[in-house]
Amino acid sequence: MSALKELNQDTVHFVCDEIFNWDKRTQDSLLTAAIGKRYNDDDIFLVVDVLTSENYLKYEKDKLVDVGNARQKLKNIGYLK
Repeated sequence: MSALKELNQDTVHFVCDEIFNWDKRTQDSLLTAAIGKRYNDDDIFLVVDVLTSENYLKYEKDKLVDVGNARQKLKNIGYLK
C-alpha cells in the first residue's frame, strides 16, 4: 500500500497536479511554487518525499525526468485524471 494514502489527500492531489501540469519543473521550482499556498508546507514536503521515494518522481541534475511514465503511474492509482 502506498504511503500516499496516509497523507492529506487534498495536498497529494494539489502536488500531483502542480508537478504534471508543469513538467519542466526543477525540484526547487516545484517546492517554491507549492509553498505558501493554502496547503500545509510540511504536508507538501511529505508528499514530494513520498512521491520520490516510491519512484513516482525522478530527478536527474535537479530536472524532473520520465514525466510520461510518472503521469501514467499516478493515473493508474487515481491521483491524476
